[in-house]
Amino acid sequence: MNNYFKAPWGASLILMSAVLFVILIGMSLFTILGLPSQNTETKLLMVSIPLVVFVGGLLFTVRGYSFNNSTLFIQRLFWKTEIPLAGLKSVEPIPNAMQKSIRTMGNGG
Repeated sequence: MNNYFKAPWGASLILMSAVLFVILIGMSLFTILGLPSQNTETKLLMVSIPLVVFVGGLLFTVRGYSFNNSTLFIQRLFWKTEIPLAGLKSVEPIPNAMQKSIRTMGNGG
């Protein structure tokens, strides 16, 4: 039995991702277009770091989940992460488990 579930993005995750994309690309463009002549290594570093952060985050995007009797698979953009379910005794949904909690970190995605 193999099941697949998509990992949809909520509105806050889409908004935060778009804002971060604009900020990181803007930083690189500002460095290329707006800074007075700096030494080449510094300029290259200031352009590449925001782009590496963006691409690094993009690589770890979760696209979906699937499972079989013994393994949970987390589908990323280019690979699957396997989590063995050996020793798991039971699973039960609790819809309101996090109802009164306060998110201190993360974006809900």
